[in-house]
Amino acid sequence: MYREKASGADSERLQLEKLIASLGEDDIVVVIRIDRFARCTFDLFSIVQRYY
Repeated sequence: MYREKASGADSERLQLEKLIASLGEDDIVVVIRIDRFARCTFDLFSIVQRYY
């Protein structure tokens, strides 16, 4: 389980980077609240585009 305590406005997301680095090919990420993962749809698209 990964938990980010930094501000959502902060672009440095160390826990997110650790999560992505630890994922295997068949792993699934469950996000309880999408607003905790990304601030907006554009931010979510940016995260997905950067890592996948």
